[in-house]
Amino acid sequence: MSATDADRIIDEQLSAIRTKITRLRKLETELERLSKREAGDGDGYDGVVAVLARDEADPSPAIHGGGT
Repeated sequence: MSATDADRIIDEQLSAIRTKITRLRKLETELERLSKREAGDGDGYDGVVAVLARDEADPSPAIHGGGT
């Protein structure tokens, strides 16, 4: 493996990590928002479940740690 290949792989992994951090921050914000309001069904987590379901449906390898 050349240094260029190693650099590319590292860049891809860093990008995947940054993407995961961004998604976690969005989930944290959504949890905070939901915890501050009254939910119609009493639990307040429907929005979080929807976000998680959407993220799981995303086939992007950067999101789920796939790739090289």
